[in-house]
Amino acid sequence: MSPNNDTNQDKDRRMHVEIGHVSASGHVVVAGQDANVSGNTQGDSAQGNSVTVGGVETTTDQADELKQAIKQVEKAIDEEDTIDEGTKEAARHNAQVLRTQMTSPAKPNDHLLTQAAEQLYKYGPKIAGTIVSLFMTPLAGEIVNVAGTRALEFYRKLRNPDAHTPATSTE
Repeated sequence: MSPNNDTNQDKDRRMHVEIGHVSASGHVVVAGQDANVSGNTQGDSAQGNSVTVGGVETTTDQADELKQAIKQVEKAIDEEDTIDEGTKEAARHNAQVLRTQMTSPAKPNDHLLTQAAEQLYKYGPKIAGTIVSLFMTPLAGEIVNVAGTRALEFYRKLRNPDAHTPATSTE
């Protein structure tokens, strides 16, 4: 069968898909949602060092910086001497939720991301400091922006604790 020979069977397997964009790394957005693509993408792949984390396409360097900041949160949990072992276990669980939400390729769940971060921030001074450091990484700002309103509000509070909340702001 030649490639130009259309049969009814071939017509049944065709579909029309409008693609929002395809990145050089092969990340595809279809109708505003991520899609999995098997096979190769064509085009300039000079940006071969890009990855998608937290629903954001970024460089591997920024992704590594984010993952390192999350490791510091996990380390601080073990070193926090103001909380008991049961609380540390809860903190470890929240750290794992935070890691999953911020490093998976998919857009994070606004509620889960924010709930984990807020809880970690309350556990003790060492942990709170690492949460602030994590959310100061450039990639964290991009991730919370796609996550949703609640995550963005938490991020803004960390960056500027003296600022008014968006609902009461006069800006």
